[in-house]
Amino acid sequence: MIMKVKSLVAMLSTVMLAACTTESTPSEVFVRQDLLGEWTVNQVAYSGEMPNPLNPSALMQFSGLGTQ
Repeated sequence: MIMKVKSLVAMLSTVMLAACTTESTPSEVFVRQDLLGEWTVNQVAYSGEMPNPLNPSALMQFSGLGTQ
């Protein structure tokens, strides 16, 4: 029983590592006001500027990945 659990964990971790190492290709590039990003099948990369809540006269840059 313990060997089955260990082999199952090993298989799942291999699949997860393989999924994380694949490079996604953007299906569409979009520009919306000052946002620029690339849409992929299941993720979106975004970046832009917004007013700083602590100092509204200063702009704060942001970027990241999200799911659509």
